[in-house]
Amino acid sequence: HHSYFDAVRPHFVGTMRVSPVTGARELHFSAWRRALRYAVTVPITGACLLVALAAMFAMLNLNGLMARESPFYVPLLNSRNPSKPGIVYESDPWWLQQLPAVAHALTIFVLNTCYRLIAVRLCDFENHRTGGD
Repeated sequence: HHSYFDAVRPHFVGTMRVSPVTGARELHFSAWRRALRYAVTVPITGACLLVALAAMFAMLNLNGLMARESPFYVPLLNSRNPSKPGIVYESDPWWLQQLPAVAHALTIFVLNTCYRLIAVRLCDFENHRTGGD
């Protein structure tokens, strides 16, 4: 929960006006301007979500957990042995068996790092007055 009097974010920009609530001078950024900025940030956030979904489907394919009948089945990611799903088998060396799990962990780390950077920039672009807006 936050109030109107929470600390103003350092990156907040606006025009000076007299507050209709307190009568004090304040920086103001109109709701319609922020709504226009949402028209930019929402599709970017949606694209990030699609990248995460694609990575998840790739990992499911690599682990042999995607059914051949699925529209998300990718033969290239299951092509090592056409009779068996996935790319790693119990007869493989232990280190090779760990490859999909390591790839999954690295993918999560990279996507999380990228999204954190994007999210901070998008938040600054949306120009919220406080951290709780």
